[in-house]
Amino acid sequence: MRKRVFLKSPILNLQPKGTKAKPYQVQQVRRVILKYKLAGESDEP
Repeated sequence: MRKRVFLKSPILNLQPKGTKAKPYQVQQVRRVILKYKLAGESDEP
């Protein structure tokens, strides 16, 4: 019998273009970007 592994993916509710995100939504997206290292290279030293 094979074992199945289910990985939990983050679910993000993004705002449509032109609307403002709530502070908790910004924190959620930032947390995922940092966790999965999705940010591009920084210009900062």
